[in-house]
Amino acid sequence: MIVDDEEDIVIMEEKILKRLGYQVVSHTSNVEALEIFCKMPDKFDMVITDMAMPSMPGDRLAVELIKIRPDIPILLCTGFSETMSEEKVASLGIKGFIMKPITNKCTCPKSTPCTGRSCDCIAPVKWTHRCNF
Repeated sequence: MIVDDEEDIVIMEEKILKRLGYQVVSHTSNVEALEIFCKMPDKFDMVITDMAMPSMPGDRLAVELIKIRPDIPILLCTGFSETMSEEKVASLGIKGFIMKPITNKCTCPKSTPCTGRSCDCIAPVKWTHRCNF
């Protein structure tokens, strides 16, 4: 699942993930995304959510999703990682960052830190480099 209030970013992330072989469900409303997730939490393998969104920031959405399904891997998409410490993100259960600006340059196979395989485009919480997607 992709959650971002910017439709252009949602479209780009969808294209990238579909190219990598994922089936993608996207929402521009975090409230709608939470409602859908509540109804079918086992349908999703991973959630990518923007940090800065109206109604509910991405870290708060992550907390709500993890309450429903504690094992769901969540990646936080942000251009402002300095506002979230590595320790805070890890304590919330968020598995990594995708740093903005997002670019369409990922040539990785279908793999992520969430699936236990490496990918240089997604930064696990312990990494601090900018990721190009």
